[in-house]
Amino acid sequence: MQQTEFKYPVFEANQVLTNAHLNDIFEYLDEQGRLTRANLIGVGLVCDLEFTVDTASAAIRLSRGCGITTEGYLIIEPEDVVLTAYREYVMPLDVDYPSFKQAPAVQYPLWELFPAGTPSTTPLGSPANFFEDKALLLFLELKKHDSHEVRALVN
Repeated sequence: MQQTEFKYPVFEANQVLTNAHLNDIFEYLDEQGRLTRANLIGVGLVCDLEFTVDTASAAIRLSRGCGITTEGYLIIEPEDVVLTAYREYVMPLDVDYPSFKQAPAVQYPLWELFPAGTPSTTPLGSPANFFEDKALLLFLELKKHDSHEVRALVN
């Protein structure tokens, strides 16, 4: 996360604030909050978000909890989740994840996990040795909606 230079505005009585004024202040305060979480509190799991792998029923159970990403975003899962299916994860075009790439244009093979009943997924038990060479990674995917907004989604 980069620290951006910010000039503090001076507001006058009865001044009309523009959307640019308000957006600049929001962006600054949002970044300061994330910097505080990531650098002062620390990154990683804060409370729970523990997983267990049940190879007999081909399921991964993730407990409710929260964590802090390396960019200072909060990950909050409000309830326990049972994940029983997967499909290949394809990185979005509008956000770059260099850590997920072998080379600039070659993505490592990654799979996204889902609860039962999610369309276009494969059960975790197929193939039978699916769990053998995998590591579980919990990350927060960022999606850009327009030039001013970045929305964080947990996948």
